[in-house]
Amino acid sequence: MSDSFSRWFVAAALLVGSLHARETFSLMFEMKEPAPAELYALTPSEEPAPSRS
Repeated sequence: MSDSFSRWFVAAALLVGSLHARETFSLMFEMKEPAPAELYALTPSEEPAPSRS
């Protein structure tokens, strides 16, 4: 590999890694309140299927 390509590749990898790390930390530490109950779907319980004897 050429030296300039290696430098660009490392720089791009560091940039992408830092963006992912920042997003991960923001998701971990900025959750201030629990999700509202409207986000959860309530489904009725299903009866078991009849057995084939």
